[in-house]
Amino acid sequence: MLNAFWWCGGSNNKGIRWMAWDRLTNSKKEGSLGFRDFRAFNMAMVAKQGWFIMNHPLVSIFFKARYFPKTSFFEANLGYNPSFVWRSIWKAREVLMLGCRWSVGDGSQIKIMHEPWIRGRAVGCVNGPQQQGTYNLVVKDLLLPNVKQWNMRLIRELFDCVGAKAITYVPLIEDVTVDRLVWKDEKDGQYSVRSGYRVWKK
Repeated sequence: MLNAFWWCGGSNNKGIRWMAWDRLTNSKKEGSLGFRDFRAFNMAMVAKQGWFIMNHPLVSIFFKARYFPKTSFFEANLGYNPSFVWRSIWKAREVLMLGCRWSVGDGSQIKIMHEPWIRGRAVGCVNGPQQQGTYNLVVKDLLLPNVKQWNMRLIRELFDCVGAKAITYVPLIEDVTVDRLVWKDEKDGQYSVRSGYRVWKK
């Protein structure tokens, strides 16, 4: 409908589509008109609900009990006979995987292989495949007991050079005591639809 509105020459004239709609939704910096891509915008809007679920566990008890009782939100499967709401939120996880990461506190909430916590990667997860036992570990298991430092011996045993290097680049800040999700594109670390849209359109 939007395409027809811009290119239509009249009520009885379909007009000429001078440019594909997906190109019109590129930014003005790229030489396009910067029209909003409504599919991407919808994904960014729904991703905000996913962000809410991850940051307000008491409010999201229903979804967790129904769809991911034994896993995290990022590991959740679509499930059998999902509701329209859950299907939409589950799909929008892709936006969150691209733009958020964990800030490491005690490391007890962060699954090593399924959560975005590695710095400097488009999707901040540890690359697989890895040793079978690694998939059940949390970041806390890679720390020395009773001290906030990486267990270098264990990390080198479990991961190759590239993976071990990426892990040890993750900062361990003493003041951060609780694992917390942060949105990389906002200074306050909170998700916004605007930045979610931007991340998804890249």
